[in-house]
Amino acid sequence: MPAIGGTNTHDASTRYARKALLLIYYFCGMGHANTFTENSVRTSKLKCGAADRKADPMSNTMSIALSQQMALRRNMDVIANNLANMNTTAFKTESVIFEEYLMDVQKPDGNTESFSYVLDQGVNRDLTEGHQQVTGNPLDFSIKGPGYFVIETDAGERYTRNGNFTLNPEGQLVTKEGYAVLDTGRAPITFTPQDGEITVAEDGTISTQLGQRGQLYVVSFDNESELSKEGGSLFSTLQTATPVEDIIIVQGMTEQSNVAPIIEMTKMISVLRAYQSASELLKANQDMNTEAIRTLSGNN
Repeated sequence: MPAIGGTNTHDASTRYARKALLLIYYFCGMGHANTFTENSVRTSKLKCGAADRKADPMSNTMSIALSQQMALRRNMDVIANNLANMNTTAFKTESVIFEEYLMDVQKPDGNTESFSYVLDQGVNRDLTEGHQQVTGNPLDFSIKGPGYFVIETDAGERYTRNGNFTLNPEGQLVTKEGYAVLDTGRAPITFTPQDGEITVAEDGTISTQLGQRGQLYVVSFDNESELSKEGGSLFSTLQTATPVEDIIIVQGMTEQSNVAPIIEMTKMISVLRAYQSASELLKANQDMNTEAIRTLSGNN
């Protein structure tokens, strides 16, 4: 099952961070919340001074609780995506990176105190290798150790550890989405009906009864955490790809996801309970507002 929506995690993180800052600036009473940049969101350089925000216990309670709920919602989305992809070949577990955002508030006595909000600063990807599963399919390949298969897409070269391949009508080795798998010459690998049985050596050399058909192109990167996910199991990057010299390719096997379902379910329950607590806090705050209005208006 492909990743939910196939969204780019960087875009999602920025979207949630933008909402969080809009919330903070709304309660600061500042009128230019829509003018901050993505960089300011990522680095948390924007501050709401004490002079801009007066102490108001009720609105402060509401803004902090809403900030927490937004962070919990984002966390729940990532956990749900992990669980949805627990059976996706070579999927890597993700977790959200949160950062504290402190806002100084001026109290009636002139002193200031800090309120803590939450900002989504991105997603961390667990690059631990998943377990190897025997499939018996001669077109299934698994990489043991570092490396990514190189795939040719309409948008250019992309990278994946998902070696669950097949043949298209033209005899090309392709992904399940129909993208061509490239050899070390950066050309598609093509077979004919006369080739017969396909075998792959540990170094990625592909052979048939008629001889060699190429070698799987496997590359690595200096910083794998900078790879951007493009839905499913494809990644892109601006980094320079380096061919892996001592590769180990295993035919008839695929790398499973490294998602631990029990751990993710435990996280989901914890997030749900925290969200419910924040909701109860908001409800209690609303009840206090309602009671205060009723008392001041004389409607008892």
